[in-house]
Amino acid sequence: MTVRPGSDAIDVPVEVKGDTAYGDDVEHDIAVKAVRNAVVGKYRGGLTVENDDPEPVITLSPVAGPGDRGRDADLAAVVDAPTAVDNWVPVRELPVTEGAELSTKDVDPQWLKDSSGDVPDPERPLSDAKLWVWVNIPPGSTGVDFDVPIVRDQVAEPTESMRLALTDSRAEPLPGRPVLTGTVLDKP
Repeated sequence: MTVRPGSDAIDVPVEVKGDTAYGDDVEHDIAVKAVRNAVVGKYRGGLTVENDDPEPVITLSPVAGPGDRGRDADLAAVVDAPTAVDNWVPVRELPVTEGAELSTKDVDPQWLKDSSGDVPDPERPLSDAKLWVWVNIPPGSTGVDFDVPIVRDQVAEPTESMRLALTDSRAEPLPGRPVLTGTVLDKP
């Protein structure tokens, strides 16, 4: 662009495409360089187009009924409207309020290590392992299935449960969001 003598500002057109999908703010940076016979006071600038679409509501739901030992517990993170960005959803294991809780020996040991940094031994309730799983809902999707891998063993056990909650980035359950209770049956 050419700046005329005596001018101290120029207009720089920026095209902003609107949409109705929740997304990130979009920055448009502008840099200026004086080529000859000019002085540049501020050489960088720009504008940020702020996202004005509502943040999606994300919930947890079971994909199927009770799980069986040796099969994954199938769960889903569901978003109420597709978004334009990845939605990383933190899910945390909470202590069960009734009955027996799955233990650290009831899930795949590598999955436990990957999801919590913890190991199965000594055996303890799964909620004591500080289990905190991050699930990704990709752009344009309305949800994603994720699994908790339950191991089969030779130990006869009662029906056991796990409680999962959506959390904030500090692993605190989100207020007003339902907590999902999953059940695992001990089938012969």
